[in-house]
Parts: sequence; structure tokens; C-alpha cells
Amino acid sequence: MALNYAELFEDLGKLVKHYDLQKTDGTDLDTDLAEILAVYQDALPILGPQGTLISSFASWKAQHVGRRAALAGIASTRLQDKTTILDELGWPGGSIDELLYRLRLAMVAASESINASVVTIGAVSAAAGNHASDAVLMTTKVLDGYMSPGRVSGIQIGAQPDYAGVNSELAVPSDTVSVECVADSERDGRPEGSETFTVKGSKETEAHGVDPEGFGDQGTLQGLHSTSLVSNGDFESGAANIPSSWQINTGTAGTHIFLDGNAFHGAQSLKLLASGAPASISLIQSLPITQAKRNRLYCLSFWYLGEAGILAGDLSIYVQDGSGTIGSAVTLAPAVLSAATAWTHAYGFVLIPEYIRPTLNLHLIWATNPTSGKTVRVDDIVFGEVSYFGGIGLAWRRGAEFAKALRGDRWSFTVANSEGVFQRFFRRAFGVQMPSNNAGAETRADSLAT
Repeated sequence: MALNYAELFEDLGKLVKHYDLQKTDGTDLDTDLAEILAVYQDALPILGPQGTLISSFASWKAQHVGRRAALAGIASTRLQDKTTILDELGWPGGSIDELLYRLRLAMVAASESINASVVTIGAVSAAAGNHASDAVLMTTKVLDGYMSPGRVSGIQIGAQPDYAGVNSELAVPSDTVSVECVADSERDGRPEGSETFTVKGSKETEAHGVDPEGFGDQGTLQGLHSTSLVSNGDFESGAANIPSSWQINTGTAGTHIFLDGNAFHGAQSLKLLASGAPASISLIQSLPITQAKRNRLYCLSFWYLGEAGILAGDLSIYVQDGSGTIGSAVTLAPAVLSAATAWTHAYGFVLIPEYIRPTLNLHLIWATNPTSGKTVRVDDIVFGEVSYFGGIGLAWRRGAEFAKALRGDRWSFTVANSEGVFQRFFRRAFGVQMPSNNAGAETRADSLAT
């Protein structure tokens, strides 16, 4: 026999429907209370103290929370049924988290899915008056398999290896998130680029709660340089135009490769000068492989300065192990380089695989046949860990040295989640997301739960 997904999701659907109805009923109590308070203010001495009225409604709302928790418990029991689930998975049983992990793997193998939730992250906005006017906060909804995706609506979501490279469907339905510096390099002794930030949204609801879901107070984020695997990424050290910790692969120091005084951060940058030959100019750095965390998402970020008239030659920075390029290179086309007549930021996200063979290197290359006589400069390369909050990945990096982040500097963005019915239930009840597909392509429709 095989696991009967039709039967399972039909059973779960009835529970999910009433789990959601309990939220609707609990939310209606807020409307009811407001109506009573607005209309019967003069009668409150007769009806009793206002606090008694409010506490009564609060206790009724708590009953709906308890009923939702009970329905989630019944769903957990159904999911751990020995005959229809555990035996079919070939597993003796254990925690619900382990069961759902095994069920996700089985669903993927069987091409089973539920309706996807779609998370949208808005553009980052820097607060007016920030001292770090050109620092950058980067966001992503790509999860990794190493870190917890964070806490969402009262549930700390566990790290899951099968989430690696998967888009998050775990965020709250709607909120604005603020990232604010609370410890800086000037007053608090934090290394520049490793400042501390709080990550907050509106008030978080409890597990199975019926109140609006806010992003909540998620804890602290450290600047990207605090976990960077790159040495001398700002090219401040070196001799004879050879930067320390870097090896020249193609090109010649002093002819094609220079340590240059036109820098974005610090006193020096790396300058590449095309001269017709060789066909590419490249450098390589060996990264500390023992420090790289498998299944973890990293952010590759740097600043670059081009020159008008560059007509050929892509600038690429990427990470590679013995089996090839890991993830995608951050590549800048000739037109992009030609337009970058002021220092410009570029970044990308790289998921470190579970197995690295047998080396880990950072490559910087300007190829193929870049326009002769033209230059490109690169500065302050960082390759550090992405941190997760509320199902969203964040990485903050410093800007120019004269514009350091100070306490009170703040960035914000919006997050939204258009949720599938089953997927919302798994998020609220168990703190997980299940294999999904776009509406109409899923095998187990939300109509089973509505």
C-alpha cells in the first residue's frame, strides 16, 4: 500500500475549516465589545464595571484560542496514526516535527502538494537622517537548511534541512518591519560593519491566537562583516600591487592589477586595467572551508566603480568548490559597468551545499576581452551569513567609512503573505511549511478545508 493522501487531507480539511472558524468567531468578539462600549457607555454602571465587561470578552476570546489548540492537537493525532501514516512511512514514530519532516519528503517523492502561500517583501526604505546614508539592508525569502527561519506568531520554527533553497511561506499576513541600530562602533565598541540592530514589527500574537498577527520583536541582527569569510576584502593591505590574502590568477600586478587610492571604504581599492591581453583579469582567494556552514545561506556583497565607454567584459564575483560554481555569480554586464561612474553596490545570495569538495574559493574576474584602456574598481567585498527573523532572511552591510551607522539609524520594509488555507494551518498549528504548488497546480486543494 501507499500513503492515502486523498483521505489524509480530507480528514485534515474538516479540522482546518473549524480551526479557522474559531479564529473568525474570536475576532468577531472584538467588534462586539467595541459596539457595546460605544453604545452603552451611559449604562455601564448598570451593566457593571467596564473592566468586568472587558475581562469577560477576553476570557471568551481565550476559549477560542483553546479550541484552536485542541483542534491542532486532534490534527497531530491524525497525522501520527500508526496504520495510515507511520507504517506507510516506515517509521516507528516520534515527535510531530520529525513526523512532518518525513511526511514532507514523502510528499515530494510522490509529487504531492498543497496550495502555495506567496510571501512578498517590499523595497527597503532608509529613515531620513540616517548617519549611514549608503549602508544597505538586504532581504530575501529564500530559506536555508541550517538556521531556524525565526519565530512566527508564538511558534519558534525549527531548522529543517529540506528548506534549503526553498522560498519561505512562513511570514505573517501583513506588517511593516523596522531594523534599528542599537549598538555602534563609535559609542559601543562594536567593530565597524558588525553593528547590532533590533528587528521589530507590530505586536506578535500567541500560538493559535485569534488576534491580528504582527511580526513581533524578533531579537537582534549583526552586521554582515561579523561573519564574513573574506580576508582583506577592502584591499587595505598588500604590497607591489598584490593584495594580501589574494592570488593573481591572470594578469600582472602593476600592469593590469593595482592597489588604488580611489576607494569606497578605507584608503585603497582594487583596480583592474584592461589592455587587450590577457583576455581576462582575475584573482582568487581561498576561503576557510572549516568555517563555512553547510546548508547555510550567505550574502555576497561588494562595491564597484566602472568607467564610461566600457563596451565589453563582464565583471563577476563568485564562490566555487572543487565541483564548480556554488549558486550564481554576481555578474555585472559591460553596460552596467559603463553606467557606474559613481561607487555602486552589488550583491547576491549563495547557499553553501551540504558537501564541499574539497576546497572553497572566492573568484573575481573581468572577462572576456574587456574594453582596452578601461578600468573597473572593486572594494569592501564581504561574504557573510544571512540571519532569519519571522520567516525572512536579512543581511546588513556597512557603507562608506565617513558615514558609519550610529544608534538610531533605521531601515524598514513591508512583508505580506497571501496564504493557502492548508499552508496557513500548518504554519499556525505546527510552525512548518509543506510542499506546495501554485493555485490550480496543487494536488490537494484548499476547497477541502473551506
